[in-house]
Amino acid sequence: MINKLTSEELLSLGIKKTTSPGRGRESTTAYIYKCHTCGNPVKMFSIFLDKVVYCNLCKTDAKKRIAMAKRNADRQIAELNGLNIVDEKKKQRFINAANIVRKYGDYESAITKAETSYDKYDSIPEAITAIILLNAGYSVIAQQNIAGLRLDFVLPKKKTVIEVDGALYHNQDKQAIRDYIIKHKLGADWDIIHLPADDVKKSPKSFEKMIKKRLNLK
Repeated sequence: MINKLTSEELLSLGIKKTTSPGRGRESTTAYIYKCHTCGNPVKMFSIFLDKVVYCNLCKTDAKKRIAMAKRNADRQIAELNGLNIVDEKKKQRFINAANIVRKYGDYESAITKAETSYDKYDSIPEAITAIILLNAGYSVIAQQNIAGLRLDFVLPKKKTVIEVDGALYHNQDKQAIRDYIIKHKLGADWDIIHLPADDVKKSPKSFEKMIKKRLNLK
């Protein structure tokens, strides 16, 4: 039996027998192992010959690696099956936006198109903007990265950037700097339209009329 192994036999297996206070007695038998990863001493109160022993730090790291590997595997399986990992919060946000727009007419075709990129919209006004733009027939790239800046919507054929600004958006100075960087990167002939998020949400139809009028001039 493994509990009958002598100290010399345990040492040959890399286990040191010792004593330790605890377990309701002044001292009890303990065993010192080496952590399988870092080699630091690990105290156990039983003999394990078929179990890999880790210190607490390496055990935590191992659990994190296993969890990360599982997430990556799940993501890869989803991609192979042609599925998207659903962000329930953003999905519900898009559903709310679609329901708002439906009150103003038949937007079902645009809603279906916009839904394929629902996870790119950070707010209900952004989702409404996407539906309106697609309904009007514009080619739209959502969340385009330009010069390290993430732009809400880029309309390449119209050479236009559309930003949906929330109430806590950049101050005027920061916005001016941001716009300068965008134009410097894309070209001086590009237009940048800033839309107040509250206005888009409250009056999608007014926004639609305004955006069509402005973009049709280009």
